[in-house]
Amino acid sequence: MGRRIVAVVGLVAVLLGIATAGVSAATAEAPVVKEPFTPLPCRHNSTTLGEEGCAEKSILASDTQIDTLNARIFKRLNAAGRRDFIAGHNAWFKYRQVYCLSESDIYQGGTEAGIVQAQCAADVNAAHVGQLKNFLSSLPRG
Repeated sequence: MGRRIVAVVGLVAVLLGIATAGVSAATAEAPVVKEPFTPLPCRHNSTTLGEEGCAEKSILASDTQIDTLNARIFKRLNAAGRRDFIAGHNAWFKYRQVYCLSESDIYQGGTEAGIVQAQCAADVNAAHVGQLKNFLSSLPRG
């Protein structure tokens, strides 16, 4: 029940426009994902920090895909579309942070929390890459 409440509160904050990911609507450039972590080394099946580092590596790889797709989409949008796209990006990023934090709350204070949160972010990013690809394919070329 607690995770659901946190996710709902996060969604409400997003809908109210409280969320930001460091990109303002006045920016003339496509939004870029800026992660709040310094990546750990990836060491599979070693330590929890090594596993978290592997999930972070996956996050950063999908961030690159997201940034590339964002730039391609942004080029095809008019001014209003760009403002809305930036707002959507900021809302998505804040949602990802809050949602994944709620997933890791069950492990709060334990070593597993960081792995769960990072793997969740990697999963949400992967889904977002698919959404952006669909959005890009729906836009007229020009």
